[in-house]
Amino acid sequence: MAQWCALLGAGAVTIAAAGCGGHDSPSSSSSGNVFIGIEGTLSGAEPVPAFTDGAVDYLKMANSTNLVPHIKFTYKVADTANNGAQALTVTRDFIQADGADAIISFGSVPIDALKAAASSLKVPIIASGDGDLFVNSATNMYTAVPSYLAMWHYAMQLVPSHFHDSTASLVYQDDSFGQPASAAANQFASSSGITVSTQVPVPDTTTSDFTPFAARLKASGAKIVIAALAPELLAGVEAAANQLGYNPIWLTNWGAEETSVLTAIGAASARTYAVDFLPPIDTTKTSAMNAYKSGVSSADLNNEFAEQGWNEAAVLVKAVDSLVAAHQSVSSTSLQNAMLKVSGSIGTMTNFSYTSSKHYGVNDMALLAYKNGDFVQITPFVSLPAS
Repeated sequence: MAQWCALLGAGAVTIAAAGCGGHDSPSSSSSGNVFIGIEGTLSGAEPVPAFTDGAVDYLKMANSTNLVPHIKFTYKVADTANNGAQALTVTRDFIQADGADAIISFGSVPIDALKAAASSLKVPIIASGDGDLFVNSATNMYTAVPSYLAMWHYAMQLVPSHFHDSTASLVYQDDSFGQPASAAANQFASSSGITVSTQVPVPDTTTSDFTPFAARLKASGAKIVIAALAPELLAGVEAAANQLGYNPIWLTNWGAEETSVLTAIGAASARTYAVDFLPPIDTTKTSAMNAYKSGVSSADLNNEFAEQGWNEAAVLVKAVDSLVAAHQSVSSTSLQNAMLKVSGSIGTMTNFSYTSSKHYGVNDMALLAYKNGDFVQITPFVSLPAS
């Protein structure tokens, strides 16, 4: 069985691998097959296929380079449609039918559903979403994304320290992705030395008219807008502001780095800054970034969601590698213990580590700016403020 399972490594994205691995099963060992279920938002209002692509690409690279001696990583991709109930069904199928040793997942809505059932799911789950969801959380759930509350606290601190202003407006996606920015504004604006003059929520739905949101921002008169928006919404609001002749500095996060956003906002790219926990893809020349660039498809190269999928897979592979190096069997229990010990430079990340109470791993961020056709890092990575 283990020999057959190993053959799935290069092409099991859409094929069930029933009987491969399995949490605490006899076939899980320091040699053979490790099966990983990969979940993503592949349909719905805001599909993010690049995340699952990045995770698959990392596992392919791990197999082709024999990154973990004697181990082949097999996998299967499934769609959660950013729906909690569907995410729970998909995860249970991976574990119960396919014998998954671990899960890679995406999105705050699925994370909330998985957390509620974590004790029954048992296997390690690493999911891309707000790091605050992984503080004092289930022992088997992890992420490789920072605390959103701390991220927007950091962004507000940049308004006086980097942009030398004391007032900003806030536009945010009115869901679990954007709401932490509003919470940060309410909790930390004063201590950050700024006033948030206007808060504009944007519904988490697709719309063809972003003018009303841009008009409210323009009416505030703020020269800086903090924008906690997914790429599609960010592009829509910035483009609408351009049409209204409103040209502030836009202080957002990594969604701004997507080619689709830059194309949509045109000249506003030069006034768009991104806080990011990852170094800029185009202008970073490290060996880790070069490995990412050579490992992902050209279509996903500049999509940071692909980089997040790549890095989350890297965390799991590092945990497996540590067990193999110590001649320990690979099981759900041993993997959970190994995950807590993952630290250092993982994937394209640096200074990564978990603690027993904080399972988000990411501790630093930097500010990026768009210059001469690329995003470049313009401040050092610094420790995130308290959240």
